[in-house]
Amino acid sequence: MMKICVIGNSHVGSLKRGWDVIKEDYREQEITFFAQRSDGIDGLIAQNGKLIPDNEVLARALEFTSGGKKEIDPNEYDVFIIYGAGLNIDFVRDSHFYSSAVIESSLNDLVANTVSFNLLKRLRTLTHKAIFLGHLPLVPAIEILSDTTSDDYIARVERINEVSYRPLNAELVRQPLSTIVNGNNTNPYFSKGSKALAVGDSGDNTYHPESDSDHMNDQFGEIWLREFLKKYILER
Repeated sequence: MMKICVIGNSHVGSLKRGWDVIKEDYREQEITFFAQRSDGIDGLIAQNGKLIPDNEVLARALEFTSGGKKEIDPNEYDVFIIYGAGLNIDFVRDSHFYSSAVIESSLNDLVANTVSFNLLKRLRTLTHKAIFLGHLPLVPAIEILSDTTSDDYIARVERINEVSYRPLNAELVRQPLSTIVNGNNTNPYFSKGSKALAVGDSGDNTYHPESDSDHMNDQFGEIWLREFLKKYILER
């Protein structure tokens, strides 16, 4: 049984609900989710060989999303995914007008100033196991304009891995290309009907307003997890 630990913020909601739909297809894999809305997940600290919450509100959210666990013991899992948690690569661009040193510095700044990177560094002090990062979904398209390839996006992810994540023996995972339009936007279909992360309060699974284009729906989470499992678990 391959045990996978997912850590993140409200964006984990689409993955968690997507997993509920597909988990019967993956009986050799088990996923445990640890999440809290907004930046609350940054309250996880490395202590006594585990990631533990530094406040009771976070502890309750972890207990609810994980199905009973208030702390993360790396010894219990084989693979880790840190998803969302402020990692936004939408506006990263390489440019011929800047030197490689300037570009690398800007990429490092982009990654380093996130809750996602804080969690990666804390987790890496506790384990040498595989850690993957999932960025915030690309901004949804206002309209689908073309079938432009995603080559620039693919190159961007590779550059960020080279500069920021490989030195920590971690890897940024691409958003499934099947969810991308115009070369660099999420298909707006996947932002329709998204729901709030369930943490055990009155806001659980409530629909986001139509104006919310940041969060993705359950179908997006299903596609993301299927692609991740195929590429990084089943084919390795």
